Amino acid sequence: MKLFMRWIWLCSLWRASSLDPICTNCKFLKGDYFRSKYGKCTRFPKGDSNVYELVNGKKSAEIDYFYCNTARKYEDMCGLKGQRFEKK
Repeated sequence: MKLFMRWIWLCSLWRASSLDPICTNCKFLKGDYFRSKYGKCTRFPKGDSNVYELVNGKKSAEIDYFYCNTARKYEDMCGLKGQRFEKK
């Protein structure tokens, strides 16, 4: 049984290395490295960086980014194949 489990584990490693680029290995990943579904991609900022706060009228210094999961869904961003992936 132990040998079988080790074989399964080795096959999964080989399969993972032969797949398309994974966001956890990309230099643009920001945030949650272990659950890349909630990590953000710094390659794709959301909207305009010159956003003003509605309460005090000051310019917001915070830039928000799309989730990696979102960037991989759309071909004009990274797409399923990870077209704009760059290794760390």
